[in-house]
Amino acid sequence: MVEIGGGMSVGDGKGGFYNADIINGYRFNKSVSIGLGVGIRAYSSDNTLIPVVYANFRANMGYDKYENFYPYIQTGLGFPIFKQSIGIAFKNIPVKVGIYGEILPIFGASLYTNFGLNVGVTFWNFMKIKQKRGCLKSRQPLFLRLN
Repeated sequence: MVEIGGGMSVGDGKGGFYNADIINGYRFNKSVSIGLGVGIRAYSSDNTLIPVVYANFRANMGYDKYENFYPYIQTGLGFPIFKQSIGIAFKNIPVKVGIYGEILPIFGASLYTNFGLNVGVTFWNFMKIKQKRGCLKSRQPLFLRLN
């Protein structure tokens, strides 16, 4: 999954920030996945760049009546980040949209507290859609699934 986003950082007058993350891992079933995320945070007020590495857990909280979209909750914990997000993902298109909050306690520096909006692209769903349409000859997904 690739996520990009941005929002406001509160405390220490950091102002706006932007983020980009790549998350890869195992999808145990259609509701639960766990993985490793790496990313970067860029702060516009002082041109600070902070790399992050974290374990990511995601749980889908059920489908709508027609199984077209589903709410999810996602948690990331690692160095130097704690991230919590909720949002909506779509079954037939590989896009998710969520709001999130995160805390980055940088040792010897400031505490960054961010709130923002993320847009993500999930490659697992994308590969399944392409396979259904007959566009791909390989049946190997980019996201490993355990049954």
